[in-house]
Amino acid sequence: MQLLKAMGRIYIFVLILVGASFTGCVEDEEEAGPNYRKMDLCYDINGEGGNNYNYDYYYKYKIGEGTNDDGSQEGERSDSQTGPLCLMFDKPMDFVEANMRKTNCSDCTVEVYIDIELDDGKTECDRATTTGSGTISVSCSYKDYD
Repeated sequence: MQLLKAMGRIYIFVLILVGASFTGCVEDEEEAGPNYRKMDLCYDINGEGGNNYNYDYYYKYKIGEGTNDDGSQEGERSDSQTGPLCLMFDKPMDFVEANMRKTNCSDCTVEVYIDIELDDGKTECDRATTTGSGTISVSCSYKDYD
């Protein structure tokens, strides 16, 4: 009789173990969210007299994680600048778009570029250079590296 009781307990234990593996209690893989990336935006100008020349610049961006001081996630700015300028966005970004145009140097080279931070370091996302008088533009999105 005790043997039957012991076998019954073992049988119930085995059923519990086997049943647990078929309950669907498997950890679901979470769908990964966007892999936003930190980005740097740099403007440069060079001519015979060095880099002390003026240019107009514009950029707009959208933050992927976090917000600006005013609580917004998007921003833009346009201004004039003399000499190089680099903006290092301290939050992971959704995208950055920028352009520039030289204003007072006929023989200068202007350049604008965006670097993106990947798992193995920074890499150039987009670059534009010209010696002409037109506007050059660049853009970068984290989606280009997913």
